[in-house]
Amino acid sequence: MLNVGSGPWVPFRVADALLHPDRLWPHLSPAAVLVGARIAPSALTLALTTTALVLWLRHRAGARSGVARKADIAPLLDKEITQKAKSLRPSLKDQKEIAPADRGILVGTLSPGKAEVRASWEDVMVAIMAPRSGKTSGIAIPTILAVPGPVLLTSNKAANDAYTACVDARAKVWTLDPQQIAHHPR
Repeated sequence: MLNVGSGPWVPFRVADALLHPDRLWPHLSPAAVLVGARIAPSALTLALTTTALVLWLRHRAGARSGVARKADIAPLLDKEITQKAKSLRPSLKDQKEIAPADRGILVGTLSPGKAEVRASWEDVMVAIMAPRSGKTSGIAIPTILAVPGPVLLTSNKAANDAYTACVDARAKVWTLDPQQIAHHPR
């Protein structure tokens, strides 16, 4: 043993430090050795392992699912979509409660019966869906009937489409039908 300074020095060995910390620090009380060599490192290791595991699971779940989280679609949720509706339509600015149809187009809900996800009337939507899956009847027609302003509709169908379903419900309709497939006056 070397005797330098205030106390004896013991050569450091990893195995001895882990198995017999009281020999490495002979002048410490048993409680200090227990806390410093056993409890504190164990708690730190547990905290770091738990944090790393949680972060890894979140990263793995987010990368694997490909589904947007609530924070990702915040601009489409009630609070922000209501503010956007008020900025787009000054007539809504002083209203305390804004009707859902005035806020925008219903895209869906986060989970059944929970927060609605809406696109504002200014947003652009593209529906890429299979044939006969409800693009016209489930999205286009309800949107055309609910929109509070003008609508521009382009269609290549002759009948039973959004145009024929909505033409009588709209106040004023201008038609550009050079091929005369809609059978409606210009």
